Amino acid sequence: MAAIPQRTSFARVLFVLAAAVVVLVGVRLSAPVLNPILFAVVFCLLFSPVYGWLLRRLPTGLALMVMFVGLVIIIVGLFALLSASIGRFTGRLSFYMQQLNGQLGDLQGLLDRLGLSGVDLSEVVNSSALVGAIGAVLSGIGGFLSSLFLILMIMLFLLSEGSAMMDRLR
Repeated sequence: MAAIPQRTSFARVLFVLAAAVVVLVGVRLSAPVLNPILFAVVFCLLFSPVYGWLLRRLPTGLALMVMFVGLVIIIVGLFALLSASIGRFTGRLSFYMQQLNGQLGDLQGLLDRLGLSGVDLSEVVNSSALVGAIGAVLSGIGGFLSSLFLILMIMLFLLSEGSAMMDRLR
């Protein structure tokens, strides 16, 4: 005998939607705590084969120390690469702004030739807003790099205690 599908009541749908909103707001508010932990879990998954290979050849403490030194070298290299790239980019920012203004001038001339002389593109594209957006992106990268030490420590803890945690969970 086939089961008769029950109609979902409006109150039940409303309750599920309210619960989803509460969960999403909770995740959003806990992002400063959850983001480093989740980054550390992802990095731990990426580097666990290397750590396992080191464990087969070295004692646990030495393998963890080699992993720490290797990760610090990688992070310092990435930091140097990013800082050099950001320095070069900010040094050429005035050149990029001149290029943007030249392109806007050419586009404004094209619009004037097409008979759209009432449109002023300099009001549409605000170069100071672009510089502000670039600054926000660069500060976001700086914020990530500053929390990288915390991510590294959480990752090393997860690598060293991962097998013991799995045994406890079982």
